[in-house]
Amino acid sequence: MPPLLLRLPVSFKCSVNYSASSSSSSSSSSQRFGQRFIRGGRHVHGVQRHANRRHLRRLIQSSSSQSSSPPSSSSSSKAAAALVVGAGPAGLLLAHRLLSKGWQSVTIQEARPNPALQDSSSSTRQWSLGLNVRGRTAIKSTGQDVWEEVKNAGLLSDQFFVVATKKLKLQIRESTPGSEPSLLLNRQVLCNALLATLEDKYGSTGRIKLVWDAPLTAESALDISTGSIDGETYDVIVGADGANSAVRRLVQANDATFDCETEILPGAVRVLHQNMPPALNRNAINLLLPTGGSKGDAEAAKDIGGLFIIPAKGGKMCALVNWKEATPPASVLEASPEAMLHGLHARFPQLENGLELEAIRAFLDGRDTRPSVVRCSKYASGRVALLGDAAHSTGGTLGQGANSALEDAAALADALIDEVEKGSDADYTDALHRYSSVREPEGSALAELVGVRKASDVRRGGVGRIAKSVGRFFLSRIRPNDPKYFSMQTRMSQTTDSFVSILEKERLD
Repeated sequence: MPPLLLRLPVSFKCSVNYSASSSSSSSSSSQRFGQRFIRGGRHVHGVQRHANRRHLRRLIQSSSSQSSSPPSSSSSSKAAAALVVGAGPAGLLLAHRLLSKGWQSVTIQEARPNPALQDSSSSTRQWSLGLNVRGRTAIKSTGQDVWEEVKNAGLLSDQFFVVATKKLKLQIRESTPGSEPSLLLNRQVLCNALLATLEDKYGSTGRIKLVWDAPLTAESALDISTGSIDGETYDVIVGADGANSAVRRLVQANDATFDCETEILPGAVRVLHQNMPPALNRNAINLLLPTGGSKGDAEAAKDIGGLFIIPAKGGKMCALVNWKEATPPASVLEASPEAMLHGLHARFPQLENGLELEAIRAFLDGRDTRPSVVRCSKYASGRVALLGDAAHSTGGTLGQGANSALEDAAALADALIDEVEKGSDADYTDALHRYSSVREPEGSALAELVGVRKASDVRRGGVGRIAKSVGRFFLSRIRPNDPKYFSMQTRMSQTTDSFVSILEKERLD
């Protein structure tokens, strides 16, 4: 979740344009991509697929002829073209929504390599997301079948324990009558499910183009008034490319009225992946407190203040380990895998020796992630829009990033779908302005709810609000169906109330 840009590369490393036929020969990358989709019984994009000969013929035909130009925009009804930069959950959901309502073409450009050529479980930097009612509602807006594909890839969970000792644990979240549990799944697994359903629905139409391994560069030229980038013109260009957004920087270089504050926060996070230790609830989030001290056997883990353990499907888990410095402390850098294993077991006896040496080895060899705060004055400029972390990021506080990004995607899709129905009278600049006027107040309210009025506030104001929210949680245990006693976190994760209205209530309480 990490934070120049200004001429798209003339040729891309891997481009896949799903079409029923192609006159040019297939590149080896595209062939492997197609073959990966159709091999029977294997997990493709993290989702089970089945052999299909027509899939094989069609996907092998898709080729790097895809470096040819995507369909240009047209003034006729629904003949609209969009460029989405970023193949994360929000960008993929937006593509689903636009294509489902008859947009002529959507091109998705992603800086990273094609995930079909990689093992999504091998990334030590990725952790599980929690999709609450906000994220679920946004995904369901593109069809129940898409939601089922996503749901089948994850783990439903509505339990959260603070584990102090082997015998003392406090349950701070449980089932709420009438509410659905959160869906926990790895970010790439979520993307894989959305990618798989995109291919299933639109792969034979020629309307979806995927361009992998193609970051925007310092030579990229953008005209925000026309939606043109390096000679290709789109009705809209969408930056869904994260807190380090290249599209956002291009907008900053082209729009003097666009203000954005970004800051990389102190501290870092590293992720430990393995099987869930038998001593812990395999279907619950577990926060482990360091009750085993910091001396003796625990010396190697003395700077690790807690383990935030998120369950995953199939009895797996990921543990978020963080420290205050930008780089790991010496105790971590200098520890052998064996010393760190013993150190964590001593510092967190609740694990009951449940960690695995190979997992510790991968953890020590892994890379850190540094959270960022992003605050933009508006989410659209001309024919360019920003969504998700590209427009607003609170550094991961309270786990609302993916859910609010999916809400952005749904709101942007609504505005664009309404506009495309106007045919030759469509005004996409106006549609993006409407989207921004709705979502920017929501992003600002979310930032204030977690104590980020400005980037440097992230460690201050949020503490009081979170403490108040925890107090209200215990009152809600006495009167669970009374919205008056809903904690802030409950309203954020178990209702679709606007963040603006939640903030207003917080100010009154």
